[in-house]
Amino acid sequence: MSNQQRRNASEIRVAFKTMTVQELPYKSALAVFEHLWDEANRAAVEVMGTSLMAEYVALLKEMEWWFQAEAKKAQS
Repeated sequence: MSNQQRRNASEIRVAFKTMTVQELPYKSALAVFEHLWDEANRAAVEVMGTSLMAEYVALLKEMEWWFQAEAKKAQS
């Protein structure tokens, strides 16, 4: 994605939150998660060294917490 096409952290967060409330099968949710994770990670790298990076890092941490919680549920 070029800088003109890169979604900001808030836009990716909305997509992530939407995904978390949908009743998707586990594997489908993980596929969407992986796509959003990769998008947020790429964007964070693109803005590295700027004030925007903190927003993406916070989003990635939030996504990681969700992933860990879902992984624990799947193991139960």
